[in-house]
Amino acid sequence: MIAIIILFISAVIGLFVGINKTEKSVISILLAGVCAAIGISIYQLVSPEMTLEKELSGEGMMYFDFSSRLFTIILLVILGLILLAFQENKQKGTDILGLLVLSTCGGIILSGFGHVVMMFLGIEILSIPLYVLAGSQKLNKNSNEAAMKYFLMGAFSTAILLMGCALIYGGIGSLYLVDIFRNTEMMGHMHLSTPMLKGGTILVAIGFLFKIAAVPFHFWSPDVYDGSPNRATVFMATIVKFAAFAGFMRMLNVGLVNLKESNWLFAIGIISAISILWGNLAALSHKNIKRILAYSGIAQAGYMLMSFLPQNTSNGVWVLITYGLAYTLASVIIFTLFSAASKNSQNNDLSIFNGLAKNNKLATFAIIVAMLSTAGIPLTLGFAAKYALFSLVFISHKWLVIVALLGSFIGVAVYFKFIRAAVLEDSTSNEPLVLNMAQKIVVLFCTIAILILGIMPLFIQNVKDYFIH
Repeated sequence: MIAIIILFISAVIGLFVGINKTEKSVISILLAGVCAAIGISIYQLVSPEMTLEKELSGEGMMYFDFSSRLFTIILLVILGLILLAFQENKQKGTDILGLLVLSTCGGIILSGFGHVVMMFLGIEILSIPLYVLAGSQKLNKNSNEAAMKYFLMGAFSTAILLMGCALIYGGIGSLYLVDIFRNTEMMGHMHLSTPMLKGGTILVAIGFLFKIAAVPFHFWSPDVYDGSPNRATVFMATIVKFAAFAGFMRMLNVGLVNLKESNWLFAIGIISAISILWGNLAALSHKNIKRILAYSGIAQAGYMLMSFLPQNTSNGVWVLITYGLAYTLASVIIFTLFSAASKNSQNNDLSIFNGLAKNNKLATFAIIVAMLSTAGIPLTLGFAAKYALFSLVFISHKWLVIVALLGSFIGVAVYFKFIRAAVLEDSTSNEPLVLNMAQKIVVLFCTIAILILGIMPLFIQNVKDYFIH
């Protein structure tokens, strides 16, 4: 809760200080708030016993355990990278930056809720600013279309989610995750699980599946990604998706863990398999970078859904964190380079990266590392995450791992299109790709993180063993 309060205060200060000023004038305030929130979150991770934190927990409404604090730290780091790389120095007003920070507050709430009402508030705080961000380019028809589609689909999914919460309350009589866990455990032993409870679980799952853009609730993703401004798109692809997965896993693996029957797990496995295959196949047929990344995000959502299947929930959470970190770091690199390359061009195709190796070595190296990691090639964090994921799921769902491997082979063809454009194709423009200092720092940080964590995967395991045991 302390991190949320710090983040909220910094956003409010930035909004008032930045009236009629450029974003550059207040970016330091917001970054200072993000760094302070990261610092307090790391301190709480190492020293979880804090009296003030317990007093702010709201009698079980919020509960920040080890996994939720780790989710919080990753969300804050990604937010800091986005603020640093996507600041518009010439644009007056800091409302866009403030909305990004406030939306992240919702993501943090979603990662640590202890009551279903807080889950709903977290989703709404995360989503509502995005409706504005998607349509922030008022004179752009594609931006307006993206905002309208995202708003209508978001409102529709929220209604389904609320109906599911109501049914869960009707079947359990409480909205606290602890009470839901205890009551479902008792019902499981007595074989008294009601259709109302099962129906509520299905509706809540549908609401979350929309947020993570998994099949068959993925249809909004390509149009919204393509029409939204770049920093709104990268925010949706990283923080929103990662926070939604954190909330979804918390709901299923804490409150409803006793309902994880074979038919439920099989349904999640089917959704995961279809998302992986459909996302990669659809991405293979497109040249528009944003649409490729949108369909790639659908496939990545399928991989991350696999972490819900193991009976050992702690291992599933850890694999989700590792895979989500690999995906978000690679996405930040690609969107940063795409934003810099398309700044003076209306071209959104892969050809915008043609000849990149001749005019910007750092960008070329970064895009190669990002794509190799997303494809799951060894010596990258993406490979370590996929290896851990497949090893964990193979025990109980061998068929799904085979499907995921097939999807990975298709994904290699998708991601190598970026490397081919950067290294093998000749440039159609005489203007080199120029990154400012902030963008260089962000790209370099993400690239080094992917390589270090990929080359030394045991470091991740050692950190896990230290904190859990």
